[in-house]
Amino acid sequence: MNNKHAEIKLLCPSAKCKKCRRIIDDIKKIIEKLDIIVDFEVVTEIDDLLKLRAWIFPTLFVNGVKIYEGYVPKHKFLKSKLTDLLMK
Repeated sequence: MNNKHAEIKLLCPSAKCKKCRRIIDDIKKIIEKLDIIVDFEVVTEIDDLLKLRAWIFPTLFVNGVKIYEGYVPKHKFLKSKLTDLLMK
């Protein structure tokens, strides 16, 4: 494992819905293969959502950069974006 470290936040008021579960599973699979340390958090509390100024869900932040909001991305798009941002 290399020394890279990253932070991923998925903003989803209800992390139990089918769409969010799919995103969570995809992210876990992708970061497992990247060989870096990742703090992955699913943000569900309204106060935390407001602090991040996200009004459309789901929203994904990687190292403070908003990757997408308001839709469920395809695995290929998510893998490409995470790889590009996390392997810098």
